Amino acid sequence: MTAKGMRTIIIVLSMLVMSLTGVVHATGAVAAASSAVPTLGTDFFRSSPAPVVGGSIYDYAPSVMLDGVYKMWWCGQDPKGAVPGDDILYAESTSPNGPFHAPGSTASHQIVFEGTGNGSFDNQHTCDPSVVRVNGTYYLYYGAERHDAEPTTMGVASSPDGIHWTRLNNNQPIITPANQKHTDWPYGAGQPSVIYLDGLFYLIFTDSTGAGAPQNGNAQFVWRSPDPTFQSRVEVFTASGWQPKTDANSRSYSLFESSFVDWQYSDALKSFVIAYGGLLRGQGPITVTFRDPNNLANRRYADVAIPGAWTEGPGIVSRPDKHSVVSGTNDCGRIPLDIMISAASWPPQQLVHRGLDVLTGTSCASMPSNQIAAMYEGYGVQHPGEPPTVVVGGRRLQMQNLSVYTDLTHNAIYVPQSIYNAIPYGGSLFYGQTVLGAPGKPGAFQLDNDTLWAVSCPKPVTDNHSTITMVDAATWSSHPRGPDLFCLSPGPGSGPGTLYRCYNPSNGDHMDTISMGCEGYPHIDGILWAVYPTQVPDTIPLYRCYNPSNGDHMDSTDPGCEGYPNHEGVLGYLFPTPNEGTVRLYRCYNPSNGDHMTTFIFNCEGYPHKHGSCKS
Repeated sequence: MTAKGMRTIIIVLSMLVMSLTGVVHATGAVAAASSAVPTLGTDFFRSSPAPVVGGSIYDYAPSVMLDGVYKMWWCGQDPKGAVPGDDILYAESTSPNGPFHAPGSTASHQIVFEGTGNGSFDNQHTCDPSVVRVNGTYYLYYGAERHDAEPTTMGVASSPDGIHWTRLNNNQPIITPANQKHTDWPYGAGQPSVIYLDGLFYLIFTDSTGAGAPQNGNAQFVWRSPDPTFQSRVEVFTASGWQPKTDANSRSYSLFESSFVDWQYSDALKSFVIAYGGLLRGQGPITVTFRDPNNLANRRYADVAIPGAWTEGPGIVSRPDKHSVVSGTNDCGRIPLDIMISAASWPPQQLVHRGLDVLTGTSCASMPSNQIAAMYEGYGVQHPGEPPTVVVGGRRLQMQNLSVYTDLTHNAIYVPQSIYNAIPYGGSLFYGQTVLGAPGKPGAFQLDNDTLWAVSCPKPVTDNHSTITMVDAATWSSHPRGPDLFCLSPGPGSGPGTLYRCYNPSNGDHMDTISMGCEGYPHIDGILWAVYPTQVPDTIPLYRCYNPSNGDHMDSTDPGCEGYPNHEGVLGYLFPTPNEGTVRLYRCYNPSNGDHMTTFIFNCEGYPHKHGSCKS
């Protein structure tokens, strides 16, 4: 849904955590749960008295991705835009409670997508973003208007980093109003929300002109396709289940009545999780319904409600492929369900953070290993004494190198031995691992059992200090294939507080800095994590120290630099004890060259001595 003539700023959100006992049952368009539908428990209701984004004329329709940092795209209007109209804004934060900022800046946000101004279908307004990352590429689905009061249509764009976008489908809309029915709401087709599951893009969207729309126009239709533009091989969910798309069935069946919807897929529940508002703004709660992927008309569990007044548009915090994030406690039966939603009376503004944990009553031990692997897909998982691992294609890829680790994942989490072992082993990637190339074939790491793990860009190869051995295409193809590895843009975030590790091969020194330029050091060795650029409660400063006698840089929480003669300032602020959403930073030491190195990888990347830990 688009709005006009409005702009946005960001302010800090604080979070109030309290206990919620029992289950809140939702009312609304979906029929009441029968006794045969299991009931989920809820716990740790989260509500914010202050907005994470607010103070402008409007802020709404967020799409929120946990990707090392919380990345948020939403609809607003910035007078600095080149085209007057609705814009898609972006900001990120190390916490869902803020502060949010534009990457590389202390500004509250930046415009990342806006109207073309050239008379196209998205000439004036672009709004209602839904962002998903698939195989290293970001896709932005959005609603658009050529001019005020014209029907909404939908477009899609792609990006390597979520910031710089290229319109797809030859700059044409991917979905236009069906014009099959006249309803009371002349909106059109828009408000998309997209999930990627098992090779298919799943799209839920509004079309107030669809044949299956109620008279108020608040319809929700669902399509799926392997084509991100939805121009080919599209299936539609109908009253008869999933069917190949035709003009007759494309908008024949509305899942329920609402115009404010976001969704994700839960691998723990094996269910779509759909959050939506009712038909009356300013009233709560937000309903959360759990639907069978094979038959969306079937509820897997009784509905749950997230209480509180709202104005428009929940955005569920999801991992990059729009699946549920895992619990920070590694409890397989606990699914964090956090949303951002506009909470002001009208117009929609003041995005706040609300949520709760859904409790299934199941344990990790009761789940098959492939289900646990699916829950942790894309995560970097670590356990003391075990090699750091990225979960790729349902397998553990064990590795030594921080740079390659952060090339492939931004979400790092510590897991118990039982979860680590439950994820099937895939291969081990050592420093200098052989890479095979061939004409017309991608470079591929040659891992266990001569299995090839192809990489989508050369960065992991160079970061791993590997060399490429060229073979003929037939030899390359004769090897068994492992999962493909897709490079990610720099993360977790690139704004104030991002801690880069840099390397000088001339003297073997590692140095940490908040400067992406590495202060003249020739090699960025990876991104350690994000630290607070200014002090917040319960944090302590992290100092950078230097010993000119051996050229060694060392990080320390000691203001006296533990005897190092040069104090080079504060890198940022971190928690001295574990905190939700943090990772441990270890200081490691190699006596052979006197180098100190900071890492979040437990085994110190092969350095023989570890000097304790702190929390970023």
